[in-house]
Amino acid sequence: MQTKNEKTSLISDAVATSLYAARAAVNISIAAKHIFFPTVEESKISITDRMEHEFKTKNTSGG
Repeated sequence: MQTKNEKTSLISDAVATSLYAARAAVNISIAAKHIFFPTVEESKISITDRMEHEFKTKNTSGG
């Protein structure tokens, strides 16, 4: 566990940033899949409503 006074290394900062960026890319690709390639049920909903739903889902889930 890291204390407040302990500095992180450059390597751990780079790894953390890379993991954060990778997670963001995964979230974007999942949202894009649901928006642009909907399931049969999702295709009955307009694209603007699907986009609004995806953004609400991502914001409430903390992802």
